[in-house]
Amino acid sequence: MSYELYLTEGVFFFHKILYDLAGYNYWGLIIHVMLICMISFALRQIEVTATKFLDGVMKDVK
Repeated sequence: MSYELYLTEGVFFFHKILYDLAGYNYWGLIIHVMLICMISFALRQIEVTATKFLDGVMKDVK
């Protein structure tokens, strides 16, 4: 794959490995977008759970 093609077509991906895994088609792009959304949702849920837990711990301390 030429460097110019990577620069133009690979803009949506963080690096060449993700671009190669995507299979050069829209399904790969859709899968990566879904993966990023799922990871961000999971991190948000972890943050909310940790905040609730820490609030409970701080109430017990007082």
